[in-house]
Amino acid sequence: MQAVKGNSGKRKRRAPSVKPVGEMVIPNYLQGDALACFQMMAAMQPGYFAVTDTGSIAVYAAAWAD
Repeated sequence: MQAVKGNSGKRKRRAPSVKPVGEMVIPNYLQGDALACFQMMAAMQPGYFAVTDTGSIAVYAAAWAD
């Protein structure tokens, strides 16, 4: 939101307080298109997703495959 508002006060920008940590693990229950979707999402820029995002992405991949 700050990027949309701009920096009217000309204050120094703060570094993001939360950084993604950990490697994503491919769940063993994904198959076929769901597995391909998960692998595509996991191949994004390193540090974009955290290990805690694995479950959400797996659910998304399974829904996308159906």
